[in-house]
This record gives sequence, structure tokens and C-alpha cells, in this order.
Amino acid sequence: MLQRAAILSFLLSPLLLVAVASAQDKASPGDKASDNVAADGKASHNGEAKAAKTLVVEAVPLKVTTDVEGTFVAREAAEVVLRPKEWKKFQIVEIVPHGSTVSKGEVLVRFESKELDEQIEDVELELRLSELAILKAEQELPRATEEIERQHKQAQRAFEEAKADYQRYREVERKMSLKSAEMRLKAIKQSVENAREELRQLEKMYEADDLTEETEEIILQRQRSDVEQAEFRLENAKHDHKVTVNIDIPRRDIARKESLDQSELALQRAKTALETDRARAKYELEQQRQSRLEAIERHANLVQDRSLLEVRSPADGVVYYGGAVEGKWDDTSKLIGSMRPFGDAPIDSVMMTIVKTRPLYVIGSVEEGARPSIKIGQAATIETAAEEGPKLSGKLKKISKIPQGDKKYRVELSVESKGIPDWVVPGLSAKAEITTYENSEALMVPKSAVKTDDQDPDAKYVMIASPEIDKPQKRAVKVGKSKDGKVEIVDGLKAGDKVLLKKDQ
Repeated sequence: MLQRAAILSFLLSPLLLVAVASAQDKASPGDKASDNVAADGKASHNGEAKAAKTLVVEAVPLKVTTDVEGTFVAREAAEVVLRPKEWKKFQIVEIVPHGSTVSKGEVLVRFESKELDEQIEDVELELRLSELAILKAEQELPRATEEIERQHKQAQRAFEEAKADYQRYREVERKMSLKSAEMRLKAIKQSVENAREELRQLEKMYEADDLTEETEEIILQRQRSDVEQAEFRLENAKHDHKVTVNIDIPRRDIARKESLDQSELALQRAKTALETDRARAKYELEQQRQSRLEAIERHANLVQDRSLLEVRSPADGVVYYGGAVEGKWDDTSKLIGSMRPFGDAPIDSVMMTIVKTRPLYVIGSVEEGARPSIKIGQAATIETAAEEGPKLSGKLKKISKIPQGDKKYRVELSVESKGIPDWVVPGLSAKAEITTYENSEALMVPKSAVKTDDQDPDAKYVMIASPEIDKPQKRAVKVGKSKDGKVEIVDGLKAGDKVLLKKDQ
């Protein structure tokens, strides 16, 4: 039985090889390995024939690439930035259009100068006035210091006098005022008593005569009037005494004490003025000097800013409005709309960029999964977004050390200038393929043909079919790169080996 099978296989082999060769001639070079499948008649170990698909391993070209989405960028570009020190309003009078070709030194933009000139004149007037104010303050400072010291001495003297007056009042004058009031009241009382006594004596004397003459009556009447007046003076004196004791002296006590307190407060204020006003006068003078220095600096800055009213090109090239960030001109559209006559130019940001359109390079990004396979120096094919655009050659020059915010790695590709059309300029989109691996004689098999050892997950193998052997043999292999559902076998197979496939392949 085995001999018959061997003879049959030997007779059918030439026919099978002719059929396979014909199929390979019709297939493309990259697809030969996948289509070179033959059906071998094999005998099973129990003697029953079974049909099995096999792949004849052949060396085919293998090229693995990584896609890059990027932008064409100029190697040489000069940014034009307005960096004024003081002036903030730059109204455009005249400006070159976006996309213009300019030469170094050519005027790019002119700005309105009237408001800036008026501001410079105002600052110059301020400087002249401040100079006079400082001169006056310098002359007034010694006089002001002398006046402060004089006022302090005057307040000190007034307080000492007030304190002595208050002490004299408490110890002498108050007591004398009370005593004087008492003595005035006592004297008037005595005067009343004297008048009354004199009237009594006259009446007694005239009553003894049993006859009152007209003259005597006049004398008595006069004495009675004196008594009445004395009694009124006594009443008035009692009132005055009460007012003096209960009102005038208490009020005088308060007034004298308040006068002393006010003198003391005035002295404290004079001391404060002596301690602070002299220093404040010096500081105010220093502040005036500092303000003048700032005005001088502001004037110098404005004069320097005036030189920015006419901006000239720093280099030969093409005018791009705005600035590029990783080759992308995000602000250009907005600036084209705003940077026109009577519009305002941006300050402290890129207003224009003068771009040399050659040489170019590409800035792009690759997915994080592709990072291990890319290396500096790898070749790249670069295209534009145009369907009929050129295919340009380049190399991978730079790779960012860490991923960006989008979890992609930034890359830089050189571009060979030869063959670049004039319409390919900085800012255009670029598509590139970096060749990360290339083998002109790669042995490729379907991924499904490669099995994993149950005992060792890292060990791979394939099943080899042979007409000389009844049962397929297990052969250990080492895999390489993968592409389009196939995997490269870098060790364990050679061209001409037949790899057993699944029945549906």
C-alpha cells in the first residue's frame, strides 16, 4: 500500500509543479507566497487518504512602513514681531499683502504716527513741569523743616505755660475766687446789718423826743432807703455767690483742664510732625525725583517705539501673516482679516513671517504604537495631499523624546529639493511613509500557519508537509515583521519548504 502511494505521488509531482508555476506567473510578486498553494495527496497514519493545503515557501520582497501626517515647513524663516516698550496702539496705514514676495530691507508695514507724536509731546511737557516742581521742593525742604521744628518748640512752650497756669489755678486762683465770693457776701451782709442798726438807732433817738420834726423824718426816710438798697445788694450778692460757687468755678475748672489737655495734644501733634513730616518731605521729594526718572524712561521708550512705525523685511522671502507652530499657520486667516489699513497690528506676538520656500522639511507625528520601530536615518517617501502630486524622498531626522498631548510622537523629515514643484510651499499638508523594515528575500507565511507551543508561549512553530513523510512534522521557527495578515519567518524555514495550512486557506 505504501509503495503504491509513493509511486502515485512520484507520477503526479511534475503535473502539480506545472500547475503551481502557472498560478504563480499570474500572481503579483508580493502575493506569490500566499497564492502558491497546492493540494497533496497524503496517506494518513491509519491508511485513509486525506486532502490538505500547503504553501510552498518562497522569498518575496517585504517592506514595512509607518504613516506620518504632517506639514511642509520652511527651513529658513524670519519672524516679524512688534515688541514696543511703551506704546500699545499700532494702527496700520500701509501693509504688504499676505503671500507677497519681498526683499530684505523692503517696507512691510507703516503705522499712524499722530497719536504717538502727541504722547511724546505730552511727556516732554510733563518733564519740564516736574523739573520745576523738584527745584521748588528742593528749595522749600529746608524752610519746611525749620517751620516744623519751630512749631514743635512753640507747642512745647505753650504746654509748659498751660501746665503752670493750671497748677496755679488749682493751688491759688480757685481758692482765691471762692474766698473772694465769700468775702463779698459777708461784706454786704455786714453793710446791711450796719444800715439796719443805724436805722434802729435813729428811730430810737427820734422816738424819745416825742416829736418828729420834718428834717428828722427826711433823715429816717433816707436811712430806710439805704437799708432797702443794702438788702437788695445782699440778695444780689447771695445770687452771685451761688452762681460763682456752683457754676462759674466748676466751669472754670473744666475750661482750665481742657486748655491743658489741648496744649498737651498740640504738643503730641507737634512731636509727630517733627518725627514724620520732616521725613515725609524728604520722601515726597525723592518720589518726585523717581517719578521724573520714570517719565524720562517713558519718554525714551516712546521715542524708541516711534522707530517701529515703519517695519522693514529682515530677509528675502514670501510674506506669511502670523507665525507657524509646528508648521501650522493657525492665526493666518484671522490676521488676513484684521491686518489691513485702519486696523490694529498685534503686539508681542508674531505679526508676519518672512519665509524662504526652499529648502523644505516636514514636521509630523506618528502613533505611539509605531515609536519602537522608527529610527533616525530611516528613508521616507513624502507626498502632498494632491492626487497627482509628486513623490519626494527624505529621511527621518528627529524624534521627540516624549509624546505630545495627543499621545503622538513628533517627527521631523528631511525633503530632497530635487523635483519639488513650485506650488509646494510651507504650510501645505504632507503625507509620508517611513520605511521601518525592508527585506528583498523575506520568507512570508500566513499568521494562522504559525502556532504557539502549549508549553512555551514564546516558542513558535509551523507544520511541514513532505511527500516522503506520512505525517506532517512540527518545526520550530522564529518570526519577524508582520504585514497584511502574514508574518516573516526569519529562522526555521527555507525557500521550497511546504507549510501546512488550514483547510479553509
